[in-house]
Parts: sequence; C-alpha cells; structure tokens
Amino acid sequence: MAGLGQRGHSETDLPTQAQQSGIIMKNIASSILLIAVLLFSSLVNADAPPLREKYAVDWFVESCLKHAGNIAKLADWASSRKLTPLTNDVAKVFLLGSPGRGWSASNHSGKYAIVMREDGLCTVFTRRAKPQSTRKYFFEVLNRLLPESKVDRTEYTKKKRLKKGFLETTHFFFSKEGSKKVLDIVISTSSSIEGNYQVAMSTKLCIQTPNKKLLPTGCTDN
Repeated sequence: MAGLGQRGHSETDLPTQAQQSGIIMKNIASSILLIAVLLFSSLVNADAPPLREKYAVDWFVESCLKHAGNIAKLADWASSRKLTPLTNDVAKVFLLGSPGRGWSASNHSGKYAIVMREDGLCTVFTRRAKPQSTRKYFFEVLNRLLPESKVDRTEYTKKKRLKKGFLETTHFFFSKEGSKKVLDIVISTSSSIEGNYQVAMSTKLCIQTPNKKLLPTGCTDN
C-alpha cells in the first residue's frame, strides 16, 4: 500500500486526541442511532497499547465508525487527510470484488487500508498488528463510545482454524429501543502473519425487519 499522499507523514498526521473528541456519529439514518461522545484523552493511561495497535483502532474510529454507511462523507474525510486512493486492482482485493472505494495510509507504525463498499460496509485492514493487544484496546474504545447504559448491545464471537493459526471474529450489534436500525461493528484478528492482514475492523448499518432476525454472523441482506 502506498503512503499518505506524496510527502512523508509523521505521527502528528494521525488522528489526534483533539480531532477524536466530539460526537463520533450523529443522526444515523434520520436520527435513529446516536453514538456517544468519544474523548480519547480518557483512554490515555498506563495500559495504553503499542502504537501500531492504537493507530489501527484510532483510524477505524475516525473513518468507518464516524462515517458509517456514508461513502460520500468517508471520501471527503479521506481527501481532507490526503490519503492515497487505492488503484482499482488493489481496491478489488480488499473489497472482494464488490463495488466501492478505498484508500491507503501508512506511517512508521505500519500500513493500513480503508475501504467502503457501495452498500455501506466499511473496513480498516492492518498488517503486523498484535491481535490480542488490538482486541483489548478495541473493546476499551467501544465500551467508552457505546456503553450498555446508553444503547442495547449484543455480541457474538466465532473462531475459524486456518492452515497456520486461527481467525477470531467478534460481532457487536448496537441499537436503541424502538429503532429498526442496528449498527454492526466487527473485529477479525488472525494469528497468522502470512495473510493480507492480521486485523480487520468493520461497520455496517442493518435494518431489522419483522419476522427476520439478524444473523449472528452479520447483517441480513436487506
């Protein structure tokens, strides 16, 4: 993946605490799902994760979570960040052939790809991140962003054995009482270093219709 823009980017080009502060998502699908305020200053503590894992989750929050389901706003954000668009061939790999757009980001901590399909599924991929460290920080962020006292939350985890290691995927479903809109947030981590990524984090807005339950492995086709 190419770097961020044509010039070298430093650590200060990544999401800062001030930029992360504020409402992460508001008025999702006509004011149905309101996401809490994220104050990253509250996440800075003695147990802070390694930079590579922290940057991966922070990129996810600023891109896919903040702009869930809105490819136009994600594109505007990527442009403001001077992210490098992925070529069509590279984007297809991360989009698994589905129509959509993608961008690359890199700094001294690692390389990242951010893609969104036209149906709104947005994913951040990163390589060489430690799965369990990333998961720990990811869960901490979600617990602060979307506390169970504010939204309804369910989760489901499954593991799949690979040729080397295994893939662990966790889905979180967030909704508010009386709403048909559900936010599906996913983290997949691979213990193998031979694949295209070790960590993938996604968001997708789901519609929960009568007589049709959400699949434990993701949104139903709507």
